This record gives sequence, structure tokens and C-alpha cells, in this order.
Amino acid sequence: MEFVERDGFVHPVVVVPPGVRTPVCAKAQLTGYGGKVLVERDAVYVRTLNSNNTPSTAKVQAKDWSDLVEICFNNREADIGRFFRRHLAGSDPAALSELVMAIAGKAPVQELVLERLQKIVERGRASFQAVISDRTVKLPRHGSWEVALIVDGQFPQQTDMGEFANLLSSSNPSYTGWPVWPSSRQFHEPTSRPYVMDVAWETLIVPDATSRNIDFMRQQRSGCFYSYSAIRDDIAAGDRAPAPMTSLEPIFTVIKVGEALAVGQAFAKALQADEQTKLEFLFRWSGLKGRMLNSWMYPGRSIHPRTSQQDSVTSAVTVPIETAPSTLPEYVKVVIWPLFEVFEGFAFPGSVVDELIAKLLDRKL
Repeated sequence: MEFVERDGFVHPVVVVPPGVRTPVCAKAQLTGYGGKVLVERDAVYVRTLNSNNTPSTAKVQAKDWSDLVEICFNNREADIGRFFRRHLAGSDPAALSELVMAIAGKAPVQELVLERLQKIVERGRASFQAVISDRTVKLPRHGSWEVALIVDGQFPQQTDMGEFANLLSSSNPSYTGWPVWPSSRQFHEPTSRPYVMDVAWETLIVPDATSRNIDFMRQQRSGCFYSYSAIRDDIAAGDRAPAPMTSLEPIFTVIKVGEALAVGQAFAKALQADEQTKLEFLFRWSGLKGRMLNSWMYPGRSIHPRTSQQDSVTSAVTVPIETAPSTLPEYVKVVIWPLFEVFEGFAFPGSVVDELIAKLLDRKL
């Protein structure tokens, strides 16, 4: 139990810590003013989207049980994953990676799917450039990283655009302060809020008095998603921030790739995609030539400076919707391998990827 102050009043907050492996029920009844029962004895409470696609706490209903049980099983699988990492720490990383990916069912992205992903990227980039031109926005010089996602499976068709926006906003786990595919519906600046264009939600966020971010998003009810973001090194401020177009922060890059995969999985589950669904991802980094790896955001992590002579890198991965959090780092490794390889053959340590993604998902970064 914690107590927080809001509008001059102190409110009790019931906190269930992360990592639970069994459902938690109330041991005693809590009664409020006027005899109103606030918490029922022996009842199980969950955070649910079943009320108008907005997050709320309520007694578990029949359709909530599958999600609740899955959370508990995922936490148990995470414990198993930690067990294997501890006991196999001295084994060959490449061989272990191949073993885990084979067990998880990872396969190369099929050619037809890859073509669809590339079309999403090109359409998204064209839409971004069109809205920038239409609004006569002048952006600072920057590199970019883009993500395309196809939720390849069966799920109920979303018919209401407003409900679809509610669903995405409420299901984004927001693992970082500025997540992948952030919701800007409540932003003060109207031009930063989503708008409908060609049966999709589009959002443009550009630097203003409160933010230096450059983001563009396109989200379709059919399960196709696109994200464009400036490389963080080019828009950062502060004493340690590098000059634009000179640096790539490797730790931050790994974290954002992991977040993109996790958010995509959360979106697919919120859409109620079936268990056979595959999440097809494509990543593209542009403006890399002449950049140097520089862990300036995490100075405690020492990485030898290496420079890229290649300007653009694309990588793709297929992630089953039922992928457990403990195996998500293996998919991150698949995505980042081609990126870091252009920096003089650099291979990002697999154990560090495991550590960073575990901290990301536990919100301990």
C-alpha cells in the first residue's frame, strides 16, 4: 500500500509488484464512506481494457482470465530463462542463439512479406515528407530510424477509428519516457495530435518549446504500423550530447529496438490476434555514414569507437505473438546484428543485450 497526494488530498494506492507468478486476491474487504464496498474479500482485480478500450481496475471477468494467466506464465518463463542464462553463461553465444531461435520458431522473413514491409516503409516516408512540405516545416539535419510492422494473423476488424485510437493508446506499455508509437492525443499543441489520412491514423511531432523530438507515425486498422524517428544523437541537448550526424549511441539503440518489438507485440495482443499470428518487423537506419559508436548517454558502458562507411542499413525479423519476454532479447540480436556490423565489424555483446532488455521490460533502466 502506498499513499499519494493529489489536489490536496491523500489517496491510498494498492500496488501489486511486478513478477507475480500466481493471481493475487484480496484477503479482506475494504469499505468506504457510506458503506460502499471498494474492495471485495476473495476477489481478484486486474487492469483491463474491457470498458470502452480504456484502462481501468475491475474484478476479473471471464475474458480477462486468459491475459492474467498468460502474465503469470510469462513471469515463470522469465525465471526459467534466468536459470538457463546463469548456468550456460560460459557457452558459445552464437550456438546458444541458434538453439533458442530454433526452439522459439523464428524463421527468415518471407520475400512476399518483405516486399509488403518495404512498401509500408516507402509509403510512410512519403507521407512524412508530404506533411512536412504541406506544413512548411523546416527540420534540423538528422539521421533516422524507421520501423514497419505487419500483424500477420487473424483478428477482429476494428470498425471505429476512435475506438482503434483508444486501443493503441491504452495498450502501449510505455517502457520508456518517450515510447515507440507514443500517443499524442492529449498534447497541448494541436498540430502534434493524430489525424486521419487515407483510412489510417497519422501523427507528426516536430521540435517546439517543450520537446526536440522528431517523430512521424502511421497506424492502420488492418494491422500495419509505421514509425519514423530522428536518431536521438542528432536532436539531443546537454553537455555530453554529440554534434549532429557524428554519433550513434549503441546502448540506447538496443533499448529502442527491444521496445519496438515489445510494443508491437502489445498492439497485436490488444487487437486480439490469434495464437498463430506472426509479427513481421522491418527496421531501417539512414544517415549512418561517418558516424562513430559513442556511448555518451551511458558513460559507464565503455565501447571502443568505431566508424561506419555505409549510410543505410535494413534488417527484418519475424516474432511469434506468443514469444515469451525471456526470449525477446534473441530477436533483438537478430535486428541489431546488421546495424552494428557496418561499424568496423562490431558485434554487440549478447549478454549485455539480455541485461538491457530484461531491465527494459522490468522498467528498471
